Amino acid sequence: MVGRDAERATIDRLVGMAADSGQDVILVTGEPGVGKSHMLGYFSERVAAAGGRAFSARAFEAETARSYGIWIDLLRSVQRQRPRHGLPSVLGPLLPELGGGEGGVGDRTQLFDAIVDLLYGLAADEPVGIALDDVQWLDDASTSLLHYVARRTEAAPGLVIACAARSGEVEDNIAVSRVLRSLARDGRLTEIELDTLSAEHTAELVRRLDPALDAAQIVAASDGNPLFALELARAHLRGDPGPGRTVKALIEGQLAGLTDQVRETLVWAAAHGRTFTPQDLARLGPFDAAGLLMALGELERRGLVRPAGGDAYDFTHDLVRQVTYRSLSHPRRKLLHRHIARALRPAAERGGDAAADLVHHAVLAEDDEMAARACIVAGERALRLFANAEAAGLAERGLRHVARLPEAPEKVVSRIALLKIRVLAATGPGLRSLPPIEDEIADATTAAEEQGLQAAAATGHYLLSILHQQAGQIEQAEASTLRAAEIGRNADRKIQAHQLANTARCLLELETEIARARELIAEAGDIAQSLGTELCELHWASGLLERWNGRQDQAAVHLARSLALARRSEDRWREYKCLTWLATLHFEMARYADMHARCEELRSVAERIGEETPFVDALQALTALMTADDAADEALESALARLRAADDKSYLAYALNSAASFYCRAGRMEQVRLHASEALTVASKIRRRCEIAIAKALLSAAANGSSAAEVDDDCRAPIELEDFSARARAVLRQPAEPARSVPTAAPTPGLQT
Repeated sequence: MVGRDAERATIDRLVGMAADSGQDVILVTGEPGVGKSHMLGYFSERVAAAGGRAFSARAFEAETARSYGIWIDLLRSVQRQRPRHGLPSVLGPLLPELGGGEGGVGDRTQLFDAIVDLLYGLAADEPVGIALDDVQWLDDASTSLLHYVARRTEAAPGLVIACAARSGEVEDNIAVSRVLRSLARDGRLTEIELDTLSAEHTAELVRRLDPALDAAQIVAASDGNPLFALELARAHLRGDPGPGRTVKALIEGQLAGLTDQVRETLVWAAAHGRTFTPQDLARLGPFDAAGLLMALGELERRGLVRPAGGDAYDFTHDLVRQVTYRSLSHPRRKLLHRHIARALRPAAERGGDAAADLVHHAVLAEDDEMAARACIVAGERALRLFANAEAAGLAERGLRHVARLPEAPEKVVSRIALLKIRVLAATGPGLRSLPPIEDEIADATTAAEEQGLQAAAATGHYLLSILHQQAGQIEQAEASTLRAAEIGRNADRKIQAHQLANTARCLLELETEIARARELIAEAGDIAQSLGTELCELHWASGLLERWNGRQDQAAVHLARSLALARRSEDRWREYKCLTWLATLHFEMARYADMHARCEELRSVAERIGEETPFVDALQALTALMTADDAADEALESALARLRAADDKSYLAYALNSAASFYCRAGRMEQVRLHASEALTVASKIRRRCEIAIAKALLSAAANGSSAAEVDDDCRAPIELEDFSARARAVLRQPAEPARSVPTAAPTPGLQT
């Protein structure tokens, strides 16, 4: 810490203030070797001196696809240092060793809140420091969690965060730079930029290593970089003072003096790519226990590796890792990574964060088959952890590896699995547009059908139905979902039941082939019962059918169970869809307290991942209309404008008709004509029969209530009521029925999930 008095004073001040109030995030920046990690070490020491405890972790360039990697390591550090307290099982999605109850956390906000609550609990007992090194390599999910925790430190006295990053590399990470700019705008970021040392301080640093060294020569050669100065000093002590040296050359000189066994240990550790334990190296490489312990002791004595908490080791500086790794020939690197990948594969297939490690090593081994499979496993895990950006990236990476595989059934299956991840990674609680990959999915689905891969083909048609439905292409969506059910009949019975129920659900959402949907639900139900299993899709479809029939209480029970099953399987797409349907159903039942609760669940998740929720906003504005809120008209029009911008015609038609129905009961006929006319236009484009009929009935009622109104005769044509949903039938029978009284805010009984 020579020459860092001002920087240390800043850390002393911020750590000293942390016991009384939430503090700024500290960001230490500088070039490699300038002492950033040492400054984080000083931060941890000051937290301990204040009677607290610091927990540290670092990001690694090798694990940018490891969702929440730095936080997983940090939580394990907490668990290691406080074993008697343990971690809550709700963090099981991040740490599989914790187990966890059924369903785990329901959304990303709950996961983030669980981590914040843990940190708050620790800080309530003693000051807590969080030290995160090399944040320029953070994945998107870890960055989002950092921002969430940092924003909450204002309300958490005793909790202070310090990060370190390489100058010039933060801007290369868009997510990290965005978070740091946001904290700076809020006045919550204190940056400590470490410059090179002055000649005087460099000489002092060298003399502390050995007063007899020629400090002047080292000062001139090192240009004030502390790491370079120390390596030069050590080279002089070894009798190797060669002029014109670089840090790389100095480290290579260190490596040259190692025995073969010690050097081999260092090489495997460098290929491993991040913090390692002796057990890691023993599992991955050809080492015996005695030789491994001897080698690690020698590496530690030479200052090439250091203890990193528990039984883990890390390189003393990432430059040592880089130089060691780059000393390997390309063929040798491939062989090392292939060996490591094969050793990791069993653990990766069982789940956990080993899948991301497998991706890294399989890619560097240039093993396309293993890399594609690892991307599927890691992508599915990323989806479960709400790390959609990482999931999408893994899917794209996996598809590139699949493209290089020889033609075979496994190639088609992997391709569709990765395309599914790509579609689901684009979904969220808002109305995010899906990626334009319809042609690619159609091509893969055709290939699956041609090769008789029924399960893969059914999945492909299911994905196409999602894309078509999102785009308002009703005929194509109906054809795709029916084809998925047809093909699914040739798969195993569980897949068959799932696909039949999925097709029924899709038909009900499209408001078409309702009789067929009933048959499919009954058939899927029989299969599920024979297998003794519950299916999220079956409860979902059953809930929509009960809603169609007007049995709202039963519909709510089915949808609540579907939501619980989606959460238990960590299926985020179905979770968000079921939440939206429950909010809609509660709105229709005038159970506004329950509706608001579901809406807030959706909104809280959407806010954390940067999405808007115009349909949620519309439901809440409609509720405000019905409770005589003076500002409701303006709020509704604002939400409708955002729905138009999102171009989701299904939700827009529903919201417009709901508004027109209220205005009809209130006798505001001009508003009825305005909203119902637009609803009719929108619903006609997507052929939503119920919304079309509702809009026509409301327009007819408006015409009957005003002699000046002109409505097309088609709006007054007789309608067969049995062809429509209970909601539509109610409006068709009596569009101007008086509004029901607003219920109390009591929770709905029997619907707790």
